[in-house]
Amino acid sequence: MKRLIDALRSRFSEGRFARNALIMMVGTGLAQALSIAVAPILTRLYSPSDFGVLALYTSVSSLIGVLATGRYDTAIMLPEKDEDAMSLVAVSLSITIAVGLASLGLVICLNQPIARWLGSEEVAPWLYLIPISALVGGLYQAMYSWSIRRGQFKRVSAGKLSGASVGAVTTVGTGLIQPSVGGLVLGGAAGQAVTAGILAWQLRGEDWRQMTHLAGRTMRSAARRYHRFPLYSLPADFVNAAAQQTPVMLLSNFFGTTIVGFYSITQRVLGLPLTLIASSITDVFRQRASADFARCGNCRGIYVKTFRSLVGFSLIPFLVFVFSAPWLFSVIFGDHWRVAGEYAQILSPLFLLRLVVSPLSYVLYIAEKQNLDLVGNLALFVITSISVVVGGIRHDVKLSITLFTLSYSFIYIAYLILSYHYSVRR
Repeated sequence: MKRLIDALRSRFSEGRFARNALIMMVGTGLAQALSIAVAPILTRLYSPSDFGVLALYTSVSSLIGVLATGRYDTAIMLPEKDEDAMSLVAVSLSITIAVGLASLGLVICLNQPIARWLGSEEVAPWLYLIPISALVGGLYQAMYSWSIRRGQFKRVSAGKLSGASVGAVTTVGTGLIQPSVGGLVLGGAAGQAVTAGILAWQLRGEDWRQMTHLAGRTMRSAARRYHRFPLYSLPADFVNAAAQQTPVMLLSNFFGTTIVGFYSITQRVLGLPLTLIASSITDVFRQRASADFARCGNCRGIYVKTFRSLVGFSLIPFLVFVFSAPWLFSVIFGDHWRVAGEYAQILSPLFLLRLVVSPLSYVLYIAEKQNLDLVGNLALFVITSISVVVGGIRHDVKLSITLFTLSYSFIYIAYLILSYHYSVRR
């Protein structure tokens, strides 16, 4: 950890940016380390099929979660005045309540059809938790953006660590008593609720009074000013989430929940160690890039600096997975998880690109080029879905994953080019 901190200091200029990045990295790092530490225990308590059912539940909740705030949460850092940003927080939370109620009606009326469409009857009982997940997720998204805007990086780090701790204890404890997919679902829900609650605690006192006294006209004005977010970002992000979650649903229909379990644990493992670096830098990048663009019409400097850092810190873990993932998975998680390691080898290039490009693509939001983001995500959804279906028709899961990796990587390269271009106001 000391070497990592020293490396970060050398890559970023002295001052607030480096300090905030370090704060976020430490909090995120501890949370991720805890998740990594309990993973070998979970893979021995729960079956690949349990992880597969969890992945299906997460797929549905993720899609609903994108709708939760109307994507106004991504605009919270953009206004110059805190009063306008607070109006966006109120708009986000109002939409969250509406989405939660709508999803409740959806799962009550269509519980069994949704489960059959997902290819697993086992997921049906857990779909009733989707409305709660939508409410908690929307609260978290709004409070997370507000916390980053206010520079409350210590609170964000504490929330992540607390949520990870509660989730780990719940999941492991339930697995020791009665291992089933319920332990995995409830553990994740408990952790998310704790994190959201800690971030929401800051809205006490003056902030809470300010938000509760916001006139409807103020909220409507803020909603109109940033209408491009629900108009373009919402469908774009929903399609992007669909592109990420559709493989899970298609794999379940073509190959069953056990294969989905292998695929999902691969996603979790590949994301954890690299996200330790990327997400910590990303949160600070979003704040700094938004401020630079608003003040100077240019965030190219911090863009290039962040790009170099993300590539530098992601490259070594990427190479490790490419050359030794099957062996690592069998040693750490057990011999029956070696197949997941083979999937990890195929997916590694995609994760390298994802963790470099995804943070930088926020520039398209800053430059208000959400229409391009929508087009890109539509293309992503179409070609990745076709990729998985081709492998499914040929009954070859590795072909599905390989084509998925290639098509997704192509779109990420296009996003990298676009985000660099629009890092200077056009």
